[in-house]
Amino acid sequence: MTASLYRPWYPELVVWMARQGLTEVQMAAEFGVVPSTVGEWKKRHPEFGAAMNEGRNLADARAESDLYSRVRGIAWEEKTWEQELNPKTEKYELVLKKVVTKFIPPDTTACIFWLKNRRPAEWRDTWRMEHTGKGGGPIKNEVAVDYSSLSDEELAKAVASEAERITRRAAGGDTAPPLSLEPPQSRVPKEE
Repeated sequence: MTASLYRPWYPELVVWMARQGLTEVQMAAEFGVVPSTVGEWKKRHPEFGAAMNEGRNLADARAESDLYSRVRGIAWEEKTWEQELNPKTEKYELVLKKVVTKFIPPDTTACIFWLKNRRPAEWRDTWRMEHTGKGGGPIKNEVAVDYSSLSDEELAKAVASEAERITRRAAGGDTAPPLSLEPPQSRVPKEE
């Protein structure tokens, strides 16, 4: 059995690494081991895994706080100090000369990101809409006219007429409903 490369002070070190945002692969490189070794250390030394999670949670909390600051906007005071000679003491002292309040307005992208993650139902980019037929069943497409009974000439005439209607409608000149093709009466079998 080989000696372990794990050291008792690694949990303290891994908290700092995780807080800095290092991945497990990067941590492994810092420890001089392969990434699977870091995984083994987490299994064999619960304090190591807990320390890694603690550091990650701290980093995540800091990122959330920074993002929230960008969502709200950031205001701060900038103070200008100068050294001046105090005539009474004949010593130089720092004197506040100017206070300026500065402001960075809220960041739209940060706001959108925040809302998409905090309120996904209201702020998602895509909406799913499902169409159903009668009673929630599938949509049925039914053909009202049997075009197979039309001659080639009659069919060509009907297609040309419909194409002309679509062109007029696209130009805004026709608001009539689509043409309903009825088979010629001569081709409809008579009921006796």
